[in-house]
Formats: sequence, structure tokens, C-alpha cells
Amino acid sequence: MDCSIKGFPPYGFSIVLKFGGSIMRDLAVCKLALAELERLADKGHRILLVPG
Repeated sequence: MDCSIKGFPPYGFSIVLKFGGSIMRDLAVCKLALAELERLADKGHRILLVPG
């Protein structure tokens, strides 16, 4: 399967995630989300976090 988007270079990210904003208001939810992102990274996923 070709997952490339035509016109964009293949950077190799598994996940692109906008992180911040309202999720940062609830510390418990933020910690859970970061723990899950860390777990995914440990499994080899390449994650691009976009602040916002």
C-alpha cells in the first residue's frame, strides 16, 4: 500500500498530532495522553507533535 500523499515528501511519521489547548487544562487527562504517546513511541511509531 502506498501511503504517500502526492506532492508531500515522505517524512516517515506514523502520527501527526496537534497537542495542547484544552487538553492542557486537565492535568490528569494530559498525563494520560502523554503516557499513551510515550507507549506508542516505545513501540516504534514516529510522532510529530504540533503545538496548539
